[in-house]
Amino acid sequence: MNLLYVEKFTATISGLVSLEAVIGAIAIALFYWNRFNSWTEKEARYGKTRPPRQFTTWARFVTYATIYTLSMVGIYLLLLVSPDLFRFIGDYFGWVPGGAGGTGQGGGDFPLWVMVFLLGFYPYLPVLRQVEGDYRHWFHERAFIPAEAKALVNQLVANPSFFTPDNETIEKVIQKYGRGMPENWGREHGDNHLTSKWFRLVYLREKLEFWRSNPEIERLVEHCEEDYKRFEEQFRQLHLDVESFIEHRNGNGGQPADDALSEHLDQLKISIMRQIERLLGRAYEFVACGILSTERIHSRRTAALNDFGLFPTYEPGIPIVLDIVLKNTVIVFLIASLTSTVYIGYRQIHNGEPLRLAMGLVWAVIALMMIGLCILGAVVVYRMLTHKSRFEVEDNGDTLVIGPFVHQCIGFATGYLCGWLVIFPYLSTVTQKGFVYNLAHSLPWPLIPAITAGFIVYYLAVTPKKSSRIKTALRQAVATGLAGLIVSLWAFQDHMDKLPSFFYIISTSLFIGGAIGYFFPSAYRQRLPIIYRGSERRSNPRITIMSQAGIQSAEDFIPCEAVDISAAGARIAGACDVALGDRVQLELPGLGRFNSEVVRKAEHNISVKFQPETKQEQALLNYIGGMSFATG
Repeated sequence: MNLLYVEKFTATISGLVSLEAVIGAIAIALFYWNRFNSWTEKEARYGKTRPPRQFTTWARFVTYATIYTLSMVGIYLLLLVSPDLFRFIGDYFGWVPGGAGGTGQGGGDFPLWVMVFLLGFYPYLPVLRQVEGDYRHWFHERAFIPAEAKALVNQLVANPSFFTPDNETIEKVIQKYGRGMPENWGREHGDNHLTSKWFRLVYLREKLEFWRSNPEIERLVEHCEEDYKRFEEQFRQLHLDVESFIEHRNGNGGQPADDALSEHLDQLKISIMRQIERLLGRAYEFVACGILSTERIHSRRTAALNDFGLFPTYEPGIPIVLDIVLKNTVIVFLIASLTSTVYIGYRQIHNGEPLRLAMGLVWAVIALMMIGLCILGAVVVYRMLTHKSRFEVEDNGDTLVIGPFVHQCIGFATGYLCGWLVIFPYLSTVTQKGFVYNLAHSLPWPLIPAITAGFIVYYLAVTPKKSSRIKTALRQAVATGLAGLIVSLWAFQDHMDKLPSFFYIISTSLFIGGAIGYFFPSAYRQRLPIIYRGSERRSNPRITIMSQAGIQSAEDFIPCEAVDISAAGARIAGACDVALGDRVQLELPGLGRFNSEVVRKAEHNISVKFQPETKQEQALLNYIGGMSFATG
């Protein structure tokens, strides 16, 4: 392998390994790690008393805190290797450090001046403080609210038609909050008027209170108890404001108000609307985060959302578990450090050169960047392919199925692109050659992350079952050990100098890529939620309930379609001529009839609650609740 590139790159970043630079990097990491656990100015207005760590899980907090901290350390390193950029920033803000001139790239006390700027000026300058606060707030949102819950909240906020309340709760809400409201208040709730949004808010609040009174579901908001108390205080104050607005609006007996009163009512209405929208979004967050964190089966998640009167077009998603990605990236770094250090050390001893094992660390950093990006890219690609694996061709109506081989090819292309985006800028920096030369020499190296990503996407696609944690740990240890051992032993071959570097690249790609690509999916699936869709993950699968069902009322048998079924009840689609509170029998093919009560009635569907009379019926309903449910 030609070590010229490594030597030039080592000389380029020599200033980064000085004592001053290391001290600065450690100080930056500690400062911004601690800063991540403090509220931004935008979040401080919410009145939260506990630090952000208390509002999310430990693994999720550590993951996003690590990414945020590494990004700030990356800014520090960027300023170290770009002294002209640092001087430009200093000139722009009227602050020119005395030690920055003439020190050279990374030399002298220049790293300390960069550290002083990032610790003492960057967090407190008005413009930069706003940028840093928005950046930290972006990470906080993702640490508190999973991406799947955030997408669900956005869908509910944007589509008021997904809200279909039950009649029993409507009557309770009207009795408690209906004073002064229009006659049809609570009956027409599909628009975005103030009264409609206010009804949705009080309805969800009533449902949240009912859920919190149930000990089994009390953990719905257990991670945000202080936040919920704040929500209750703001709701009570908003209730007073709404009553005041209604009294002023109805105070003239329908007569037009004067200009001063009209302007006051308009301003009050705008203020109330903003508060309602903010609290309504917060209520949706409580519901979405609580349900997605406590319910693992898709049918139960849908049934829980329906209990809140919410009927979104919800589909389960595959989350991106960043802490597993980060852990496996560190493993890649350790493997690359071992293999590169042994290989480069052997070459230097064999050629009679002085040992410079730091070059092995340089290659390890490059491998960390390439394979770290490819792992994240492979997970993102797999997540996208789970939603696009089957689609209709518009011309002839045929169904095109994307198989595992196509998954592997797409993953391979993604990993290759991620690796090339790392290695090409590196070669352009150290070789100072033309574009064609750098392009030709950068083409083989991305094969390492490409094969890794291809294996990851392939194994995620073809092995849906979870393996035990012990087997996963053993496979990970064996695969890591074999990859490191085999690649390291190649460095001691007598004829290693005669082998082209391309052979080393291909061999490393196959062994490291195959090893990482094999054990990573097993570890990754351990953290994915168990979402039952169309197949049962057991040796003897349970039967699948078909969508055809029927309701036996006191007068007639009504064919219908069972949309969702849980151990507590079912949601039925179709024109069912039954009334709220009627006692009926729900017939499920192959399972029999179950005594039920109609608890919700909407225009196109009803919800029934099972009323088992024997322990055998209850056991059967519990069995049904855990089944894979297909509609069609």
